[in-house]
Amino acid sequence: MNANDFLNSLYESSWKNNVKYEALAKVDKIITYLEEHREEMADVLVSSVQDMEMLKLEQKEEFTYTSFGKWLDYYAKQYVTESLEKIK
Repeated sequence: MNANDFLNSLYESSWKNNVKYEALAKVDKIITYLEEHREEMADVLVSSVQDMEMLKLEQKEEFTYTSFGKWLDYYAKQYVTESLEKIK
């Protein structure tokens, strides 16, 4: 039995005792990913909201602070969800 097999058997026998630890490790991984990609994500959100603003102005619709907030929320949820799908 090699070290990897030993660790796998150890985790297999004790995983129920470590559910909270595993959950916290997953949350930490997500937080780390978001922190490491913070600027990139903000740039994508700004670009997406600006594109929507241009589209609304071309359609002769008003783009207010309320509209901005709505679209920022929409794009933030969408982009964060897509980003989290990349995490294993």
